[in-house]
Amino acid sequence: MVFKKGYTLLIVDDSDNIRKVIKNTLSEEKLFAEFYEAADGLSGFKNMLDYAPDMVIVDLIMPCYDGFAFLKMKSANPQLNDIPVIVLTSKDDVSSKIESLGKGASDYITKPFNEKELLARIKIHLKIKILQDELKKTNAMLHKLSITDELTKIYNRRFLLQRFKEEYQRAIRYSEKLSLIIIDLDNFKQINDNYGHQTGDKVLIKVAKLMKEQLRACDVIGRYGGEEFVIVLPYTDSKGSYILAERIRASLENNCFTIAKNTITLTLSAGINSYPEKNSHSLEHFIKEADEALYKAKKLGKNQVCHSIGIIEE
Repeated sequence: MVFKKGYTLLIVDDSDNIRKVIKNTLSEEKLFAEFYEAADGLSGFKNMLDYAPDMVIVDLIMPCYDGFAFLKMKSANPQLNDIPVIVLTSKDDVSSKIESLGKGASDYITKPFNEKELLARIKIHLKIKILQDELKKTNAMLHKLSITDELTKIYNRRFLLQRFKEEYQRAIRYSEKLSLIIIDLDNFKQINDNYGHQTGDKVLIKVAKLMKEQLRACDVIGRYGGEEFVIVLPYTDSKGSYILAERIRASLENNCFTIAKNTITLTLSAGINSYPEKNSHSLEHFIKEADEALYKAKKLGKNQVCHSIGIIEE
């Protein structure tokens, strides 16, 4: 494995000489771009929080806060779990080594240490750290792909319903407000028929972006299917959800999309349901009532917003 530049190392040891030897040994190999130092476990732990190094070397025996205290503080912070720690100890007894491993150390070296052995062990754990980081990035990417609609890059139907279920259960449990908006683009089939499906796809992308830009960080938007979208609005009552839906409707109506020299305009219809104004007896029924409100908006002539409880005064 080729080590890239930019890795950082934290050295925690009360001996200035030991820290110097470690730095000089590793500087020759150019494994690390930067070194951080501390003379006790508490200062070392603060440095780890501040700088998030890629690896730590810590002496077990130090005044005040020793290596065991350092490991205990590290293990109490799950976000630091992936940082490997190699402990240094002058003790030959097996119990201290076993105890350090049990408290979260990745490896140990007995002082006085052999520089080649130190280098070899560091390379091994740096390789493991690199592989773990790459795996985390891959898993994060796969997770994002699994919850994202491939075309519009907003949430897909499966994850959208999962998030709505969570918000619905929270609203019921804590008697919080919750609204659901189901949006359908009016006469969208005509865009596909007149301009082609590629143009239709580009319109969907732009519409999703237009809607998402008008939401709060806590709101959840996803593609429900085809040209249908759903917005989950935590802590939002019927009036707030109606105002937002109407703002999105007007924004789309007044927007023109220019795609391949074609100027395209379109409208939407939206149906809303809100808790606790409409106390639906199940999650499925909650969605059904929003869907029925959408159907009513379509039946009344499209390009409008309807709420399950009736007329909403803005």
